Amino acid sequence: SVSDSVSDSVSDSVSDSVSGSESEKVTLVQAEHISKQDKIIADTSTVQPSDNTEKAAKQISSPAQETTVSSAQNTPIPPSETEIEAADLAKALSAARNATMVKDYTSAERIYFNIVEKHPSANTFGELANVLYADDKIDWARSAWLQSAKLLVADKRYRESMMLANALLPIAPKIAREIGLNTSKIMAVNKASQSNPSHPKPTQPLAQQANPAPQAMQQDPRMLEIQAQQQARQKAYMEQMRKQQALMQQRSKQQPPQAQQSNPVPQAMQQDPRMLEMQAQQQARQKAYMEQMRQQQQARHQAYLEYMRQQAPTQQPPVR
Repeated sequence: SVSDSVSDSVSDSVSDSVSGSESEKVTLVQAEHISKQDKIIADTSTVQPSDNTEKAAKQISSPAQETTVSSAQNTPIPPSETEIEAADLAKALSAARNATMVKDYTSAERIYFNIVEKHPSANTFGELANVLYADDKIDWARSAWLQSAKLLVADKRYRESMMLANALLPIAPKIAREIGLNTSKIMAVNKASQSNPSHPKPTQPLAQQANPAPQAMQQDPRMLEIQAQQQARQKAYMEQMRKQQALMQQRSKQQPPQAQQSNPVPQAMQQDPRMLEMQAQQQARQKAYMEQMRQQQQARHQAYLEYMRQQAPTQQPPVR
C-alpha cells in the first residue's frame, strides 16, 4: 500500500510537471507566432514603391505633356529673311555664271544687273565687268571695274584694289591709274589718322551717333566728302545701266530675227552704234601696227643681208 501510494504520488507529480512544461511550450509558440505577425504587418506598412512603379505612374499621369514636347521638337523652324535672301543670291550667281560659261552674255548681264542693284559688292561688280568686256562692251566694263575698286577701298581691301589696278593696266590704263591713285590717297589718309590719335574728331548729332561711321571718316572730314562723291557716282552709274538695259531690250524686240541671221554682226554692235565706230578704229590701228611691224622687219632683214655682204671675204683669182 505504501508502494502504491508512493507510485501514485510520483506519477501525479510527473504528469503535472509534464503537463506544465507542455503548456509552457504552447504558450511560447503562440507568443512567437503573434510577434512574427506583428513584424510582418509592420514591415508591410513601411514598404516603399519601386522605381518601375514610379515611372509607370508618371507615364500614366502625364501622357499629354510628353506628346506636346515631342511634337514641339519635330516642328520645323522656318528660315529667316536673311537666309532666304542669301539662298536667292546664291541661285542668281550660279545662274549668271552658268550663262557666262555657255557665252550667253545677254542673260548673264541681265542677272548681274539685278544682283548689283539689290546686293552691290566688289566681287559682283567685278564679275559683271568681266562679262561686259567679253561681250565687247568696253566702256561699260571700265565703269563696272571702277565701281568694284571703289567698293574694295570702302571695305579696306586695299591690296585687292591695287591688284585690280595692275591687272587693268594693259587694257584700261586710264581706269587703272585712277584706281591706283584713289587707293593710295585713302591709304595715306587712314595711315595718318592712325598714327595721330590726338586728331580732333568732329562733333556728331545723335542720329549719326546711333549709326556710327568708320573711324577714318570720323577723324577726317575729307573722307566724308569722298564717300559722298562715290555714292553719287554709284547712283548715277546704276541709273545709266538701267536705262541702257531697257534700251537694249527694246531694240532687240524691235529688230526682226531674219535681219539678225542675215547680218551676223555681234549683238553689242547692233544695239549700240558707237561700238561700230570703236571697232572700225581698232581695226584701223591694228592694220597700221601690222604694216609698221612688216616694214621694220623688212628693213632689219635688208640691213642683215648688207652686213653679211660686207663681211664676206673678197674672192681672189686662182694661182696658176
